[in-house]
Amino acid sequence: MVDSIDIFFYKDKLFIPTLGITPSGLRRVIEPIYVAELNLASLVQTMQKVIEAGHPRVESVPYSEYRKRDPLLKITKARSWKALAREGLGYAIDWRSDLNEVWIVLPEIDEKGRFAPLTTENMAWRIVRFPIDTPLEELAEFILEDIKKRTRNREEANRS
Repeated sequence: MVDSIDIFFYKDKLFIPTLGITPSGLRRVIEPIYVAELNLASLVQTMQKVIEAGHPRVESVPYSEYRKRDPLLKITKARSWKALAREGLGYAIDWRSDLNEVWIVLPEIDEKGRFAPLTTENMAWRIVRFPIDTPLEELAEFILEDIKKRTRNREEANRS
């Protein structure tokens, strides 16, 4: 069973990677990375594919080696994770069976323009909680609405 999904919005597409698990338990973006259109049916269908793929076991490789072949940068054609963060949005969906909840972790960019990690300081406003049995459609709809709101705000800020 998949307990988390990452969703990246970049250049009007949604990229949803398979998350592999290393022997130490770390999650790593691996192929296949699925691409969804910016609509409910496409996003839900793609999320279902990622759930079916599960979290395969992967070997540990040094981060410097992994970075050279980063599959998310390759498929998005972003120059770096910083460029991906600056021009895109990153979400996580976590099924928390220990709390009987589903969390959607909202995107945040740090002062250096990178995706910010989830911390105890920003956790209160970055996590949106849903009941554990919330349908995928409702979770996907929430993310699509948030993307619309954030991209509209970004466009308005760029015009100012």
